[in-house]
Amino acid sequence: MVADDIMDRSETRRGRPCWYKVDNMGAAALNDGILLEGVIYRILKEYFREKDYYVDLVDIMHDTSYKTAYGQSLDTRTGLGRQMET
Repeated sequence: MVADDIMDRSETRRGRPCWYKVDNMGAAALNDGILLEGVIYRILKEYFREKDYYVDLVDIMHDTSYKTAYGQSLDTRTGLGRQMET
């Protein structure tokens, strides 16, 4: 969502300033987004690696990340298409 806010030039998320807007962080917030996604897998590994469903959890997170990125791509491209038409 950090990258989404930057690409969409969003001002707020859930009533608070977007992360890239805090302290004029700007594009440096992209790295934080990457770190946040990486932390998900560290948490899953720390707390669930011994569980039978660990692989399923990792698969769900990979699928969610893929769908989020794909949706953002469609959103961005659709927005660009609308801008070109006007």
